[in-house]
Amino acid sequence: MEVIQFKTVHLIGLTLKANESNQDDISRQAYGQLWQTFEDSDFYDIIPNKIGNEILAVYHSYDEEFEGSFQYFVGCKVIQGTEVPDGLESLEIPSGMYAKFTVHGEIPECTTTAWKSIGGAVPDRTYIVDFEVYDERSADRDNAIIDIFLSVNK
Repeated sequence: MEVIQFKTVHLIGLTLKANESNQDDISRQAYGQLWQTFEDSDFYDIIPNKIGNEILAVYHSYDEEFEGSFQYFVGCKVIQGTEVPDGLESLEIPSGMYAKFTVHGEIPECTTTAWKSIGGAVPDRTYIVDFEVYDERSADRDNAIIDIFLSVNK
């Protein structure tokens, strides 16, 4: 794990309409459905003013800590002020300190395993915004490399 300073990032993408929870791993199915909608509807292609080709999966608006409910968002970095196309939403990842973890393996198992081991065990975690970055290193779903960032007080 390394702790890095992260600058504000603006995103456009899709969000789940209901809060999710980590209890009993019930959120995993909802995440998969949101990703499927994002990919099947070609939302990636209609997002304007993308900065890079990454897709970010963002956990935010936590009610409690790791076992509480939160909201989930999938989208791309965009230039600040970009108009949001119909059917999509915007989200901002605030600047701050983030603990960075890099995981390897098959998607989604590698991220699920990582969250189970790091999710509630990171000292000084703030539960403001956490996110995963899917870039060219995650193109091979059987042998992916994914960065996970957790907001921390440091």
